Amino acid sequence: MNSSEIAAELGRVKTSADARRLYRECEGRIAELNARAAEITPASIPSLPHPPERQRALLTSPEAIKQLDDELTSISLEVDHLLQLKTLAFEAAERVELDEIRRGIPEARKRLPKLMREVREAMSRYDSALATLDDALNLLCAYDRAGLEFPLSDEELAEVLRLRDEVWRIRTLNPPGLDDRERFPLSWPLMFEWHSQFAYHTRCPPVPHSFPGAMPVER
Repeated sequence: MNSSEIAAELGRVKTSADARRLYRECEGRIAELNARAAEITPASIPSLPHPPERQRALLTSPEAIKQLDDELTSISLEVDHLLQLKTLAFEAAERVELDEIRRGIPEARKRLPKLMREVREAMSRYDSALATLDDALNLLCAYDRAGLEFPLSDEELAEVLRLRDEVWRIRTLNPPGLDDRERFPLSWPLMFEWHSQFAYHTRCPPVPHSFPGAMPVER
């Protein structure tokens, strides 16, 4: 897209995603024009050779040189236009995104109980499946008491351990936060925790322990 096409779309932009896309279009077009300018700009130092296309024009006619100079002028004008459009696209993205947020927050708040219920139901099914699997694994662990050989092959055991790595993976949420114990007496201790008499920090998920010098896990 050239700058005129980008400007036309920017004038009727509806979403922040469209504004960001046009911002990237500006960047791409500027890079394209700068690359073309490098092909036809005369060398700034007399001892250096001109680009091949400029040299061919010099060996052709004054009109050929003027044509390249006119193209450079057009490139400069369009790059200046694109730089201004980049600013407008960025501002449009910010403005439209704020409008989207203002419209979206009430809807998100309305959907929140249903979404939380669905996650809790999914975790309940997950816990049930995990308990069933753990029962089977605990039974396999009793092979020695039963006087049997180890019941899994290396590949089967590795697959169980890969699954355990997936079970160990930290999954978290990003709730909105506000450091205000007076207004949010129930929420505050769920969001922060003390680590000295006068200091506290945001609660974080637990970090799996690793032993110094442990061998890296092969995936």
